[in-house]
Amino acid sequence: MWRDIYPLVQFRDPAAVWEHEPTFVICEVMFVVLLLLELYDGARRGYAFYALVAAFVGGALIELGTIMHSEIGNFYHSQAVVMLLGGHEPFYMLFGTYGSASLAIVLCQRFAGNLSPGAEAAFGGLTFYVYWAILDTIGFAFLWWTWHNTELIYTDRDQYSGVPHASGFWITASGISLVWLLRYMRDRNYLKGIGGVFMAAFAGAFAYMVLMNIPFNFIFHPLVTYAGYNAEVALYVLLALCGLVLLRAVFGARERVMFMDKSFNVMLLQSVVYIITMTSVVLIGDPSTVRRYSYGQPLGTPATCLPEPAREPSFWGAFSRESHVCAANTVPARDHFDLRCTEEVSTIRKGSPGTLDSHYYTICGVAKSEGWYHHTLTQIAVWTVMTFVACFISFKPAKHTKPAKQTKHAKSA
Repeated sequence: MWRDIYPLVQFRDPAAVWEHEPTFVICEVMFVVLLLLELYDGARRGYAFYALVAAFVGGALIELGTIMHSEIGNFYHSQAVVMLLGGHEPFYMLFGTYGSASLAIVLCQRFAGNLSPGAEAAFGGLTFYVYWAILDTIGFAFLWWTWHNTELIYTDRDQYSGVPHASGFWITASGISLVWLLRYMRDRNYLKGIGGVFMAAFAGAFAYMVLMNIPFNFIFHPLVTYAGYNAEVALYVLLALCGLVLLRAVFGARERVMFMDKSFNVMLLQSVVYIITMTSVVLIGDPSTVRRYSYGQPLGTPATCLPEPAREPSFWGAFSRESHVCAANTVPARDHFDLRCTEEVSTIRKGSPGTLDSHYYTICGVAKSEGWYHHTLTQIAVWTVMTFVACFISFKPAKHTKPAKQTKHAKSA
Protein backbone atom coordinates (compact mmCIF):
# COMPACT_ATOMS: atom_id res chain seq x y z
CA MET A 1 0.00 0.00 0.00
CA TRP A 2 1.41 3.37 -1.04
CA ARG A 3 1.31 6.27 1.37
CA ASP A 4 -0.65 9.45 0.69
CA ILE A 5 1.31 11.86 -1.54
CA TYR A 6 -0.79 14.99 -0.96
CA PRO A 7 -0.09 17.81 -0.54
CA LEU A 8 2.67 17.48 -3.11
CA VAL A 9 4.69 20.37 -1.66
CA GLN A 10 4.75 21.83 1.85
CA PHE A 11 6.79 24.65 3.34
CA ARG A 12 7.78 25.12 6.98
CA ASP A 13 8.98 28.27 8.70
CA PRO A 14 12.82 28.08 8.62
CA ALA A 15 12.96 29.81 12.01
CA ALA A 16 10.76 27.10 13.55
CA VAL A 17 12.96 24.36 12.15
CA TRP A 18 16.09 26.18 13.30
CA GLU A 19 14.77 26.50 16.86
CA HIS A 20 14.80 22.75 17.52
CA GLU A 21 16.95 21.34 14.68
CA PRO A 22 19.50 23.98 13.59
CA THR A 23 21.89 21.49 11.98
CA PHE A 24 19.02 20.24 9.83
CA VAL A 25 18.63 23.67 8.24
CA ILE A 26 22.39 23.80 7.63
CA CYS A 27 22.23 20.38 5.98
CA GLU A 28 19.32 21.40 3.78
CA VAL A 29 21.10 24.53 2.54
CA MET A 30 24.35 22.63 1.97
CA PHE A 31 22.78 20.00 -0.27
CA VAL A 32 20.95 22.60 -2.34
CA VAL A 33 24.28 24.39 -2.85
CA LEU A 34 25.93 21.10 -3.85
CA LEU A 35 23.13 20.45 -6.33
CA LEU A 36 23.59 23.90 -7.90
CA LEU A 37 27.34 23.31 -8.19
CA GLU A 38 26.72 19.93 -9.81
CA LEU A 39 24.33 21.54 -12.31
CA TYR A 40 26.97 24.16 -13.08
CA ASP A 41 29.60 21.47 -13.56
CA GLY A 42 27.18 19.54 -15.77
CA ALA A 43 26.66 22.57 -17.97
CA ARG A 44 30.43 22.79 -18.47
CA ARG A 45 31.20 19.10 -18.88
CA GLY A 46 28.66 16.72 -20.35
CA TYR A 47 29.63 13.65 -18.33
CA ALA A 48 28.93 15.46 -15.04
CA PHE A 49 25.38 16.14 -16.23
CA TYR A 50 24.78 12.54 -17.26
CA ALA A 51 26.20 11.42 -13.91
CA LEU A 52 23.74 13.75 -12.17
CA VAL A 53 20.79 12.31 -14.13
CA ALA A 54 21.82 8.73 -13.38
CA ALA A 55 22.43 9.37 -9.66
CA PHE A 56 19.12 11.22 -9.28
CA VAL A 57 16.94 8.69 -11.12
CA GLY A 58 18.45 5.66 -9.40
CA GLY A 59 18.43 7.30 -5.99
CA ALA A 60 14.87 8.55 -6.36
CA LEU A 61 13.55 5.08 -7.20
CA ILE A 62 15.19 3.52 -4.15
CA GLU A 63 14.34 6.45 -1.89
CA LEU A 64 10.67 6.68 -2.78
CA GLY A 65 10.20 2.93 -2.69
CA THR A 66 11.73 2.81 0.79
CA ILE A 67 9.77 5.79 2.07
CA MET A 68 6.40 5.51 0.37
CA HIS A 69 5.44 1.82 0.37
CA SER A 70 4.13 0.39 3.62
CA GLU A 71 5.64 -3.06 2.99
CA ILE A 72 9.06 -1.42 3.32
CA GLY A 73 8.47 1.91 5.07
CA ASN A 74 11.51 1.53 7.31
CA PHE A 75 13.06 4.96 6.97
CA TYR A 76 11.53 8.20 8.23
CA HIS A 77 12.68 11.74 7.42
CA SER A 78 12.42 14.76 9.69
CA GLN A 79 10.28 17.65 8.51
CA ALA A 80 12.56 19.96 6.53
CA VAL A 81 11.78 23.47 5.31
CA VAL A 82 10.64 22.11 1.94
CA MET A 83 8.78 18.79 2.03
CA LEU A 84 7.35 16.76 -0.85
CA LEU A 85 4.78 14.00 -1.27
CA GLY A 86 2.55 14.40 1.73
CA GLY A 87 5.36 15.43 4.06
CA HIS A 88 7.27 12.17 3.62
CA GLU A 89 10.20 13.30 1.47
CA PRO A 90 12.44 16.38 1.92
CA PHE A 91 13.36 18.26 -1.24
CA TYR A 92 17.02 18.35 -0.21
CA MET A 93 17.20 14.55 0.06
CA LEU A 94 15.50 13.70 -3.20
CA PHE A 95 17.25 16.28 -5.35
CA GLY A 96 20.23 17.51 -3.36
CA THR A 97 21.58 14.40 -1.66
CA TYR A 98 21.07 11.90 -4.46
CA GLY A 99 21.89 14.45 -7.14
CA SER A 100 25.09 15.56 -5.44
CA ALA A 101 26.15 11.91 -5.11
CA SER A 102 27.14 12.31 -8.76
CA LEU A 103 30.22 14.04 -7.35
CA ALA A 104 31.51 10.56 -6.46
CA ILE A 105 30.89 9.43 -10.05
CA VAL A 106 32.86 12.25 -11.67
CA LEU A 107 35.67 11.79 -9.14
CA CYS A 108 35.87 8.15 -10.24
CA GLN A 109 35.98 9.15 -13.90
CA ARG A 110 38.69 11.72 -13.15
CA PHE A 111 40.91 9.40 -11.14
CA ALA A 112 40.30 5.97 -12.69
CA GLY A 113 38.77 6.73 -16.09
CA ASN A 114 41.89 5.45 -17.84
CA LEU A 115 42.16 2.36 -15.68
CA SER A 116 40.10 -0.77 -16.23
CA PRO A 117 36.28 -0.64 -15.86
CA GLY A 118 36.62 -2.90 -12.83
CA ALA A 119 39.06 -0.51 -11.17
CA GLU A 120 36.83 2.49 -11.81
CA ALA A 121 33.83 0.58 -10.43
CA ALA A 122 35.85 -0.46 -7.36
CA PHE A 123 36.79 3.15 -6.71
CA GLY A 124 33.10 3.95 -7.17
CA GLY A 125 32.18 1.55 -4.39
CA LEU A 126 34.75 3.11 -2.05
CA THR A 127 33.87 6.74 -2.81
CA PHE A 128 30.13 6.14 -2.51
CA TYR A 129 30.65 4.35 0.80
CA VAL A 130 32.77 7.05 2.44
CA TYR A 131 30.67 9.93 1.07
CA TRP A 132 27.47 8.33 2.33
CA ALA A 133 28.93 7.09 5.63
CA ILE A 134 29.59 10.69 6.68
CA LEU A 135 25.99 11.62 5.93
CA ASP A 136 24.62 8.49 7.62
CA THR A 137 26.66 9.01 10.78
CA ILE A 138 25.94 12.71 11.23
CA GLY A 139 22.36 12.70 9.94
CA PHE A 140 21.32 9.83 12.18
CA ALA A 141 22.94 11.34 15.29
CA PHE A 142 21.09 14.64 14.74
CA LEU A 143 17.80 12.91 13.81
CA TRP A 144 17.64 14.20 10.26
CA TRP A 145 15.96 10.82 9.87
CA THR A 146 15.32 7.65 11.85
CA TRP A 147 15.31 3.97 10.91
CA HIS A 148 12.68 1.44 11.92
CA ASN A 149 14.05 0.19 15.22
CA THR A 150 13.22 -3.52 14.84
CA GLU A 151 13.63 -4.10 11.09
CA LEU A 152 15.59 -7.34 10.75
CA ILE A 153 17.96 -6.07 8.06
CA TYR A 154 18.90 -3.16 10.37
CA THR A 155 19.74 -5.35 13.39
CA ASP A 156 23.54 -5.22 12.96
CA ARG A 157 24.76 -1.67 13.54
CA ASP A 158 28.03 0.20 13.89
CA GLN A 159 29.06 0.41 17.54
CA TYR A 160 29.90 4.12 17.37
CA SER A 161 27.39 5.63 14.96
CA GLY A 162 24.44 3.25 15.29
CA VAL A 163 24.18 3.18 11.49
CA PRO A 164 23.01 -0.20 10.12
CA HIS A 165 25.80 -1.99 8.28
CA ALA A 166 23.22 -2.90 5.64
CA SER A 167 23.05 0.79 4.70
CA GLY A 168 26.80 0.88 4.06
CA PHE A 169 26.63 -2.34 2.03
CA TRP A 170 23.75 -0.99 -0.03
CA ILE A 171 25.46 2.27 -0.99
CA THR A 172 28.73 0.47 -1.78
CA ALA A 173 26.95 -2.05 -4.01
CA SER A 174 25.05 0.79 -5.67
CA GLY A 175 28.22 2.78 -6.31
CA ILE A 176 29.98 -0.20 -7.88
CA SER A 177 26.99 -0.92 -10.11
CA LEU A 178 26.33 2.64 -11.26
CA VAL A 179 29.95 3.60 -11.93
CA TRP A 180 30.55 0.36 -13.86
CA LEU A 181 27.43 0.77 -16.02
CA LEU A 182 28.19 4.42 -16.78
CA ARG A 183 31.75 3.45 -17.74
CA TYR A 184 30.34 0.79 -20.06
CA MET A 185 28.13 3.42 -21.73
CA ARG A 186 30.90 6.04 -21.84
CA ASP A 187 33.31 3.67 -23.57
CA ARG A 188 30.70 3.04 -26.27
CA ASN A 189 29.75 6.73 -26.68
CA TYR A 190 26.16 6.14 -25.52
CA LEU A 191 26.16 9.27 -23.36
CA LYS A 192 25.63 11.90 -26.04
CA GLY A 193 22.81 14.34 -26.73
CA ILE A 194 19.23 13.80 -25.64
CA GLY A 195 19.61 10.07 -26.16
CA GLY A 196 22.40 10.13 -23.60
CA VAL A 197 20.00 11.59 -21.03
CA PHE A 198 17.68 8.61 -21.43
CA MET A 199 20.61 6.21 -21.33
CA ALA A 200 21.87 7.83 -18.11
CA ALA A 201 18.40 7.59 -16.59
CA PHE A 202 18.25 3.91 -17.55
CA ALA A 203 21.71 3.37 -16.05
CA GLY A 204 20.62 4.85 -12.74
CA ALA A 205 17.44 2.77 -12.58
CA PHE A 206 19.08 -0.48 -13.69
CA ALA A 207 22.12 -0.09 -11.44
CA TYR A 208 20.17 0.80 -8.29
CA MET A 209 17.27 -1.61 -8.81
CA VAL A 210 18.92 -4.63 -10.51
CA LEU A 211 22.75 -4.72 -10.59
CA MET A 212 22.97 -3.65 -6.96
CA ASN A 213 21.37 -6.99 -6.01
CA ILE A 214 24.33 -8.98 -7.34
CA PRO A 215 26.62 -8.18 -4.36
CA PHE A 216 23.68 -8.74 -2.03
CA ASN A 217 22.95 -12.18 -3.50
CA PHE A 218 26.58 -13.32 -3.69
CA ILE A 219 28.03 -11.74 -0.54
CA PHE A 220 25.49 -10.26 1.88
CA HIS A 221 22.79 -12.94 1.97
CA PRO A 222 25.15 -15.95 1.96
CA LEU A 223 27.17 -14.48 4.85
CA VAL A 224 24.45 -12.75 6.84
CA THR A 225 21.05 -14.25 6.03
CA TYR A 226 22.14 -17.88 5.72
CA ALA A 227 25.46 -18.24 7.58
CA GLY A 228 24.46 -15.89 10.40
CA TYR A 229 27.50 -13.60 10.35
CA ASN A 230 27.21 -9.98 11.41
CA ALA A 231 26.42 -7.66 8.48
CA GLU A 232 29.69 -5.87 9.26
CA VAL A 233 31.53 -8.90 7.87
CA ALA A 234 29.73 -8.69 4.53
CA LEU A 235 30.37 -4.94 4.35
CA TYR A 236 34.11 -5.26 4.94
CA VAL A 237 34.40 -8.18 2.52
CA LEU A 238 32.89 -5.99 -0.20
CA LEU A 239 35.08 -3.00 0.70
CA ALA A 240 38.19 -5.21 0.80
CA LEU A 241 37.42 -6.58 -2.67
CA CYS A 242 37.05 -3.03 -3.98
CA GLY A 243 40.35 -2.05 -2.40
CA LEU A 244 42.21 -5.04 -3.83
CA VAL A 245 40.89 -4.49 -7.35
CA LEU A 246 41.76 -0.78 -7.21
CA LEU A 247 45.23 -1.27 -5.74
CA ARG A 248 46.11 -3.89 -8.34
CA ALA A 249 45.11 -1.53 -11.15
CA VAL A 250 46.90 1.48 -9.64
CA PHE A 251 50.08 -0.49 -9.04
CA GLY A 252 50.04 -1.75 -12.60
CA ALA A 253 49.59 1.79 -13.95
CA ARG A 254 52.06 3.58 -11.67
CA GLU A 255 54.22 4.64 -14.63
CA ARG A 256 51.24 6.46 -16.19
CA VAL A 257 50.55 8.84 -13.30
CA MET A 258 49.74 12.41 -14.28
CA PHE A 259 48.46 15.50 -12.47
CA MET A 260 45.20 17.37 -12.92
CA ASP A 261 44.55 20.51 -14.93
CA LYS A 262 42.43 23.41 -13.73
CA SER A 263 39.17 22.25 -15.32
CA PHE A 264 38.25 20.14 -12.32
CA ASN A 265 38.07 22.85 -9.65
CA VAL A 266 34.28 22.58 -9.35
CA MET A 267 34.63 19.04 -8.02
CA LEU A 268 37.13 20.24 -5.47
CA LEU A 269 34.84 23.12 -4.47
CA GLN A 270 31.95 20.70 -3.94
CA SER A 271 34.06 18.49 -1.73
CA VAL A 272 35.36 21.43 0.28
CA VAL A 273 31.79 22.65 0.91
CA TYR A 274 30.82 19.16 2.07
CA ILE A 275 33.89 18.73 4.27
CA ILE A 276 33.70 22.13 5.98
CA THR A 277 29.95 21.96 6.58
CA MET A 278 29.95 18.44 7.99
CA THR A 279 33.02 19.09 10.15
CA SER A 280 31.35 22.21 11.57
CA VAL A 281 28.21 20.24 12.44
CA VAL A 282 30.32 17.61 14.23
CA LEU A 283 32.31 20.14 16.26
CA ILE A 284 29.58 22.65 17.06
CA GLY A 285 26.27 20.77 17.01
CA ASP A 286 24.75 19.05 20.05
CA PRO A 287 22.25 16.28 19.21
CA SER A 288 20.98 16.14 22.80
CA THR A 289 19.21 19.48 22.22
CA VAL A 290 17.27 18.21 19.18
CA ARG A 291 13.48 18.02 19.48
CA ARG A 292 12.10 16.25 16.42
CA TYR A 293 8.39 16.44 15.64
CA SER A 294 7.86 14.42 12.50
CA TYR A 295 6.34 11.47 10.75
CA GLY A 296 7.87 8.21 11.92
CA GLN A 297 7.37 4.62 12.92
CA PRO A 298 3.97 4.57 14.69
CA LEU A 299 4.06 5.49 18.37
CA GLY A 300 2.73 2.68 20.51
CA THR A 301 -0.01 2.68 23.12
CA PRO A 302 -0.54 0.20 25.97
CA ALA A 303 -2.69 -1.84 23.60
CA THR A 304 0.12 -2.16 21.01
CA CYS A 305 3.10 -2.31 23.40
CA LEU A 306 1.94 -4.44 26.34
CA PRO A 307 2.56 -7.12 27.37
CA GLU A 308 4.77 -7.34 24.26
CA PRO A 309 4.97 -5.04 21.23
CA ALA A 310 2.66 -5.99 18.39
CA ARG A 311 4.28 -7.39 15.24
CA GLU A 312 3.69 -6.93 11.51
CA PRO A 313 5.08 -8.45 8.30
CA SER A 314 7.47 -6.49 6.06
CA PHE A 315 8.91 -6.96 2.57
CA TRP A 316 5.76 -8.79 1.52
CA GLY A 317 5.99 -11.36 4.28
CA ALA A 318 9.71 -12.12 3.99
CA PHE A 319 10.40 -10.58 7.43
CA SER A 320 8.57 -9.71 10.61
CA ARG A 321 9.08 -6.65 12.80
CA GLU A 322 7.54 -4.91 15.79
CA SER A 323 5.03 -2.45 14.42
CA HIS A 324 5.28 0.41 16.96
CA VAL A 325 7.83 2.45 18.87
CA CYS A 326 7.52 1.41 22.52
CA ALA A 327 9.58 2.04 25.63
CA ALA A 328 10.56 -1.63 25.58
CA ASN A 329 12.06 -1.59 22.08
CA THR A 330 13.67 1.88 22.18
CA VAL A 331 17.42 1.79 22.87
CA PRO A 332 18.81 5.36 22.95
CA ALA A 333 22.41 4.27 22.29
CA ARG A 334 21.24 2.44 19.16
CA ASP A 335 18.32 4.59 17.99
CA HIS A 336 19.83 8.01 18.91
CA PHE A 337 16.58 9.16 20.50
CA ASP A 338 14.44 8.55 23.55
CA LEU A 339 10.81 9.18 24.44
CA ARG A 340 11.26 11.48 27.43
CA CYS A 341 9.78 14.47 25.56
CA THR A 342 7.13 12.59 23.60
CA GLU A 343 3.86 14.45 23.72
CA GLU A 344 0.43 12.90 23.71
CA VAL A 345 -0.51 11.99 20.15
CA SER A 346 -3.14 14.54 19.21
CA THR A 347 -2.81 15.07 15.48
CA ILE A 348 -5.95 14.08 13.59
CA ARG A 349 -5.18 12.51 10.24
CA LYS A 350 -6.73 14.49 7.42
CA GLY A 351 -9.56 12.57 5.82
CA SER A 352 -10.10 10.30 8.84
CA PRO A 353 -12.14 12.34 11.35
CA GLY A 354 -12.10 11.07 14.88
CA THR A 355 -8.98 8.90 14.58
CA LEU A 356 -5.61 9.60 16.09
CA ASP A 357 -2.53 9.65 13.87
CA SER A 358 0.23 7.91 15.84
CA HIS A 359 2.78 8.56 13.08
CA TYR A 360 3.40 12.18 14.16
CA TYR A 361 5.02 12.72 17.54
CA THR A 362 8.03 14.31 19.25
CA ILE A 363 11.25 12.53 20.15
CA CYS A 364 14.39 13.84 21.86
CA GLY A 365 17.96 13.56 20.66
CA VAL A 366 20.58 12.03 22.93
CA ALA A 367 24.23 12.81 23.62
CA LYS A 368 26.86 11.52 21.22
CA SER A 369 28.06 8.04 22.06
CA GLU A 370 31.58 7.28 23.19
CA GLY A 371 33.96 7.28 20.25
CA TRP A 372 31.50 9.10 17.98
CA TYR A 373 33.74 12.14 17.43
CA HIS A 374 36.77 10.05 16.52
CA HIS A 375 34.72 7.79 14.26
CA THR A 376 33.06 10.65 12.39
CA LEU A 377 36.13 12.85 12.01
CA THR A 378 38.05 9.82 10.71
CA GLN A 379 35.41 9.34 8.02
CA ILE A 380 35.71 13.00 7.03
CA ALA A 381 39.51 12.73 6.94
CA VAL A 382 39.35 9.68 4.67
CA TRP A 383 36.95 11.49 2.32
CA THR A 384 39.27 14.52 2.27
CA VAL A 385 42.24 12.38 1.24
CA MET A 386 40.21 10.52 -1.40
CA THR A 387 38.89 13.80 -2.82
CA PHE A 388 42.29 15.46 -3.13
CA VAL A 389 43.85 12.34 -4.62
CA ALA A 390 41.06 12.04 -7.20
CA CYS A 391 41.17 15.76 -8.03
CA PHE A 392 44.94 16.04 -8.42
CA ILE A 393 46.08 12.62 -9.65
CA SER A 394 45.02 10.58 -12.66
CA PHE A 395 46.55 8.17 -15.18
CA LYS A 396 47.47 8.55 -18.82
CA PRO A 397 45.73 6.24 -21.30
CA ALA A 398 47.42 2.87 -21.64
CA LYS A 399 49.58 2.40 -24.72
CA HIS A 400 48.62 -0.59 -26.82
CA THR A 401 51.49 -2.97 -27.39
CA LYS A 402 50.14 -3.81 -30.83
CA PRO A 403 48.72 -1.30 -33.29
CA ALA A 404 45.06 -1.75 -34.12
CA LYS A 405 44.48 -3.77 -37.27
CA GLN A 406 43.61 -1.52 -40.19
CA THR A 407 40.64 -2.17 -42.45
CA LYS A 408 40.94 -2.06 -46.22
CA HIS A 409 39.06 1.20 -46.21
CA ALA A 410 41.55 2.73 -43.77
CA LYS A 411 44.51 1.54 -45.86
CA SER A 412 43.12 3.02 -49.08
CA ALA A 413 42.51 6.30 -47.32
